[in-house]
Amino acid sequence: MKLKTIYLVLMIIFQTNIIFSQFNPCLFDIGMQKLDSIFPGYLQHSIRNIEYYKNVESSSRVDVLKINVVFHIVYKEDEENISDSFLHEQIDVLNTCFRRRNADTINLRSIFKHVVGDAGIEFNLKDVIRVKTDKLFTPSFSVLPDDVKLSNKGGSDAVAPKNNLNIWICRLQPIEFFGTSSPLLGYAYPPDSLAHWPSGSSAPSAFVDGVVLDFRTVSTDTFHIKDFKSIPMLGKTCVHEVAHYLGLRHISGDAGIFGANCSGSDGIDDTPKQSKQSEFDCNNNQNTCDQNIVNDHPDMIENYMDYSSESCQNSFTKEQIKVMRGVLMTHRNGLISGGPSIVTKTNRDILIFNNITDGIYEIPVSLENPKLYNSTGHCLHINIQSNNILDIQHLESGVYFLVSNNYHTAKIVKL
Repeated sequence: MKLKTIYLVLMIIFQTNIIFSQFNPCLFDIGMQKLDSIFPGYLQHSIRNIEYYKNVESSSRVDVLKINVVFHIVYKEDEENISDSFLHEQIDVLNTCFRRRNADTINLRSIFKHVVGDAGIEFNLKDVIRVKTDKLFTPSFSVLPDDVKLSNKGGSDAVAPKNNLNIWICRLQPIEFFGTSSPLLGYAYPPDSLAHWPSGSSAPSAFVDGVVLDFRTVSTDTFHIKDFKSIPMLGKTCVHEVAHYLGLRHISGDAGIFGANCSGSDGIDDTPKQSKQSEFDCNNNQNTCDQNIVNDHPDMIENYMDYSSESCQNSFTKEQIKVMRGVLMTHRNGLISGGPSIVTKTNRDILIFNNITDGIYEIPVSLENPKLYNSTGHCLHINIQSNNILDIQHLESGVYFLVSNNYHTAKIVKL
């Protein structure tokens, strides 16, 4: 099995009372365990990577980050060619969920109200591309249906994937697993790996990066699963997969594949421990980890990164938000047109200072406690002298950004 195929975020539903005695609807956990066996310490490296993203975001929150979306409708039968109205509705769901404006937030239990927030991420429908095909898109444990993303394989080519979130919608054929046929709701590649990650963990190429959804997760009220039940579809499969694309894991971490196991971690401090994924229900009493420990919380079935029913999912935590925004300021900063200098602050004034220097720069007094970022969004060590002089003579020529905690930004061009 190719390493690039192992490291994926998939949403798969299968009859696990035959296989694992529980529902485990995602190959992400299995892939992570496989990578850790090949590269000892991989899971710990991944958690360090998430900490990096959180540190970036904590000092660079300047505004609502806006992402352009290109939908690719790749259809064989007419019912798969979903209408524009469903796509607009899906964008509305993304925006309400990522901005925490969805009406069902009132259902969040009081024990979690202090840890959730508005992600400050919005989505704009840029284009819809429709392609009629005669191909079937069938996954397996060694091959993903990435043909849907390639015009020469019967799919639709990505549009500027560094600058747009490409979402492909098609009929995903079920995956065959130990003689059972299991529907696939969708999948997404995680962000490109940092240098200290094992090679091959990112998307095979930029042109297959993005999100894939089964058309029934977008266009119908329910997804009928043979021999299981009908799952309500409220557009939150897309929310879940986009969050994977922006760096989030399932809140159960990488444990619980073959039974309850609380050793896993999603790298997020404010999501409660959870030993296994929920089984597409809304059980408020579910607590899969150490109910007798001090300040223990039940499983957070309201979280978009659990496998609870979409009818009870309504929140991201503040630390999850830091990770997603951190990813947008770094590895996926092309989605926001180049990084922190171009965002705007709702109900705030932003002052953009454009400056050219050979290495010595006088920081405007309006920039309070600024942090320095390079053009890829990495926070850099800086030396600010007592007279408010910034010395960046040791840095390479290029464009840098000073971002202050009062939302002011200075763009610096070092010669």
